Amino acid sequence: YKKKIAAVLGSKIGLARYENKGKEHSFALMGSVLTADLFNGDETVVTDRSHLFISQLAVCGNHIDTDEKYYRDGVVPLYYNLTKGFDEYLADNTSENLILDLYYAASTPIYEMDGVLYSGGKAFVESRFYEEYKDRLKKLSIKEESVWKPLLDSFIASVTSAYNPRNIMLIRVGDPGLYLVNGRFIRARDRFCDLKLLQEMENYFIMRTAP
Repeated sequence: YKKKIAAVLGSKIGLARYENKGKEHSFALMGSVLTADLFNGDETVVTDRSHLFISQLAVCGNHIDTDEKYYRDGVVPLYYNLTKGFDEYLADNTSENLILDLYYAASTPIYEMDGVLYSGGKAFVESRFYEEYKDRLKKLSIKEESVWKPLLDSFIASVTSAYNPRNIMLIRVGDPGLYLVNGRFIRARDRFCDLKLLQEMENYFIMRTAP
């Protein structure tokens, strides 16, 4: 898998992995574990992982003052999922390059409360915030184009205002058809992600940004 990613990133990953120590390159990572694992153990790279595991459909929005008790004991992305302020963050924390995949956007539920959208990943549904407000949180269906496309548009507007398209790298995710289960490869389908929806999101992102 990592060889495929290296092929996707081309010379960028060559710089990241083999440049002489002391010269660091910075990458903002957004998306699923597929992106999160890219530079594990590589000391020549600076990675911004603050917005990993947050659906790109729910990451945007004005900053919200949120009681610390809701994210104090959680992972860093939970803080940004609850407090938003993505544009403000980008204004002060732009890396050299942005690497993302849209698997999380196509596979993670979105919740809405008082006009604010939240990415419904594991950290969120296990949080004190979710426990306290679950009766008010409305789960949205993201399968309709009329729902996901405007949300993805907002994300695209944010990242293209901070990054040149040549510094944005999208990792496309395909269905291998084989999955490792209990030490054996079996033919199966991804139970968590609508791969047709994912492909539509990827194609739209490419059309809009030319990453």
